[in-house]
Amino acid sequence: MDHRNESKQRLLVPSAALLWGLQFAFLNPALALLLVALFNATPAEVGWVLAVYNAGGFVASLLVPAYADRAKDYLRPLLACGILTLALSALLAVSTSLPLAVVGLIVLGGPAGVGSSLLFAHLKHSGAGAADVMNTRAIVSFAWVAGPPLATFVMGALGNRAILLALGAVAVLNVATTAAMISRRRAAPVEPGPRVTTPTTGNCSQKRGSPPSSWGLSRCRPPTAPPCRSWVCS
Repeated sequence: MDHRNESKQRLLVPSAALLWGLQFAFLNPALALLLVALFNATPAEVGWVLAVYNAGGFVASLLVPAYADRAKDYLRPLLACGILTLALSALLAVSTSLPLAVVGLIVLGGPAGVGSSLLFAHLKHSGAGAADVMNTRAIVSFAWVAGPPLATFVMGALGNRAILLALGAVAVLNVATTAAMISRRRAAPVEPGPRVTTPTTGNCSQKRGSPPSSWGLSRCRPPTAPPCRSWVCS
């Protein structure tokens, strides 16, 4: 059972890398087509929407990782990115208003686009080796290559809105894998810290709590405060 749990844990990061790569490979190449097919956007409007969406993503790429660096926590923001992606796919699926879609892309899609960066930051923060980082990057790159043809196939076979359902399904899986990584981090054993000993200075040859043998107890008083723990005799 332990070996099975260990194997599942080792698959979490590669699975997350594949899913985050697929998420953006589904949305970004197909976004222009969705704007035209679902919201009747003109070529000029498509250009403006893509420009504003990319600008929002740029701002989010500066703010969200900076917050994660200060908090020393990359998994919770990563979980939030997955939830925002799910909300974005639902908004685009039910909305027919182009302005509302633009607001959703900026407010929801911009921060959601930082997911891959947060995943690599988590790897670095958790002490992953160079080989692990390169393998994860290779998986993300594979997803970027395989995602657009797969998105085109889904849209051609099932319709334009089907890609939003696929995006929502990937977002749900991203939330699940991130939640599993958070649970794994909580269950990880805490390394014991170094033992802290109280330094002693001065003439403290006597054991703490024991009176000197060569003096009467009437002339001695017990130790009171560090650093010296010996009895004080007058």
